[in-house]
Amino acid sequence: MPRPPNYPLDVTARYTTQGRDAIGKGIGPIGSDAGVLHYPNGDLKVYVAHGQARSANRDVYVALAYLDIIDTKADKASESAEVLRTQVSALRQDIVNLQAANALMAANLEKVINLLGVVIPNWQTKEEIEEGDDMGVVNLSASELGLNVVFSFIQRAPGFAHEQVVSISPPAGSLVARGASVAVAINLEG
Repeated sequence: MPRPPNYPLDVTARYTTQGRDAIGKGIGPIGSDAGVLHYPNGDLKVYVAHGQARSANRDVYVALAYLDIIDTKADKASESAEVLRTQVSALRQDIVNLQAANALMAANLEKVINLLGVVIPNWQTKEEIEEGDDMGVVNLSASELGLNVVFSFIQRAPGFAHEQVVSISPPAGSLVARGASVAVAINLEG
């Protein structure tokens, strides 16, 4: 964004172009004494020294205008930071509330599961029954479900691999109480 022609004086409200231009106004050469030096002693005339002071004063005035802009932006940044702090605090409280609600829902779900019982998974192998599936997500182990498994073994059942589940009783998908016994027939190839 291009700067205004008298930046920073046409941006800040405290230090304006008019204020700068009014510094030392009305001082200047008068009549035949308008030279730079006093001829008798070679000193600078008062208005020349005043002109230099006026120029330095104008430079200070412009520097103050820059500082005013910086101060204004710092105030706005501080206000924005405070708003963000408030929002972050509110979000943290929301997270705490959600965590509490989630914990309560998990506890209630656990109670419902315990009340209703458990669903017998569709285990495919003896290892799944003992350890759950690879990720422990789809089929939990019998011990994780609180089920007592009674194994029976069948020698060389046609169409089944070694230690593959041949049958489950009650069948997979059945709802049983925790601690119930489940009979599982496993194929053995050796």
